[in-house]
Amino acid sequence: MKRVETDELRAALQNALRAQLGRPLQVTHMTREVSKYLTSFPIEELSVELDDGATLQLIFKNLDWNMLRDEVRQIKPRFLYNAMREVETYRSILPAAPPGPPFYYGSLLDVVNERYWLFLEKVRGLELYQIGELDKWHAAAAWLAKLHSTFAGKDAPLRDTAPLLVYDEAFYSRWLHRARGFAAESNDTPPEAKRDLEWLAGRYQRVIARLLELPTTFIHGEFYASNVLIATDNSDYRVAPVDWEVAAIGPAVFDLAALTAGTWTAEQQQEMARAYFDALPDRSLWPPTFAELLDALDLAHIAIAVQWLGWAQTWSPPIETGQNWLGIALQLARKLGGATI
Repeated sequence: MKRVETDELRAALQNALRAQLGRPLQVTHMTREVSKYLTSFPIEELSVELDDGATLQLIFKNLDWNMLRDEVRQIKPRFLYNAMREVETYRSILPAAPPGPPFYYGSLLDVVNERYWLFLEKVRGLELYQIGELDKWHAAAAWLAKLHSTFAGKDAPLRDTAPLLVYDEAFYSRWLHRARGFAAESNDTPPEAKRDLEWLAGRYQRVIARLLELPTTFIHGEFYASNVLIATDNSDYRVAPVDWEVAAIGPAVFDLAALTAGTWTAEQQQEMARAYFDALPDRSLWPPTFAELLDALDLAHIAIAVQWLGWAQTWSPPIETGQNWLGIALQLARKLGGATI
């Protein structure tokens, strides 16, 4: 994996800043350091000085497919990749979102040479999974409610703005197809697990049908605690979601399901769901009742579990989530009534 030359990076950043800030400027000094934040694509932290005396602390994210870490490239589903999705999300969609996400400082887009570079504000904060105080988790849930409400009813213009993923029947079915294929091909999958997966598959079309009945909006797509920063620079409870690589049009509960994934008790999950529900600014929007939100949340948890089963044959899941995806899906399917879904 070849590192971008510093002179080339400085020139690209200077052009991006000029376009974004709308004034002539020079980058007089720049230092770079590999970020400790781990993501699919390489990230560097840039300390930048401009000729007018201003200083910027930035993130440089290289979205080129060939820059993926080798172990990630081997397991990341190729059909999810579109570098322009994250660029346009930051450039064209998030400026209208509730305050919180990193500020977009520009990009380099070279389709011919397949170079896609993103320059963002460096948010000083902690990843949410490192934080034990539940009030900050509730703040993240409340921020989500504002995000989803902001873009409710705007699916068509958003899809014209960015190449967002779409949670439709084909999208849901694709994950199940992949999961069944992986199970069939694997010699390590126990026979009982294959039987359980087939039991779930026989009922999953009803899960899809119920998910398709839910209203859709703009969603992050992977609102896991590892992708949410809580600012520590005296900005009260600033929620700064990062890594919008799989931003999508889909049911809002998928983001809430990602946030509440892991080893939470049912009571703790419901408390986060309540924080989300109470923060919805317009009660005429879905969901009309808290009970309906919880039912939809269970459906989303099933679908997310199937998605991870269909991600790759071998992989390491996010640290804050459970690994027994089939067990999670089976438990929730039985809770909802296996014969009726």
